Amino acid sequence: MYDASVVAEWLTAEAHGEARLAAVFERRFLPEFRPAFDAWKKTDPLNNPHAPAGPQSMPQYRSAMTEQAVKLNSEATRAFAHGDRARQYSDEFVRGTVGLATVLLLVALSQRLRTRTARIGLLAVAGLLLSVSIYHILTIPSA
Repeated sequence: MYDASVVAEWLTAEAHGEARLAAVFERRFLPEFRPAFDAWKKTDPLNNPHAPAGPQSMPQYRSAMTEQAVKLNSEATRAFAHGDRARQYSDEFVRGTVGLATVLLLVALSQRLRTRTARIGLLAVAGLLLSVSIYHILTIPSA
């Protein structure tokens, strides 16, 4: 953004014939931007309608910040994918834990029931849920 605003000011000064002011703006470019600006300036952008839109359009333009941003973005993508996998594993363990807690609740409830058939039925459901929960926890892939 800095170099783009300096180019805009340079263009204004150059278009108004203020050579000293244009020279001031030229000195303010960042060193990595200068090769692209010099190449763009040689295309005579004020008089050549076929000149590139700006120094950023030149093949000489390199931005260390852009290259660093691309690198950091790829690192962030990898970290996000790793975190997403970890969240999935965590969700699976929570589901298993909720299943086991439900088993404990059902066993506790079965002790409060007075009829033997209801107790056995509730314990059978708890046993089935226990088996499913243990199987689910054991089949979660390791990180």
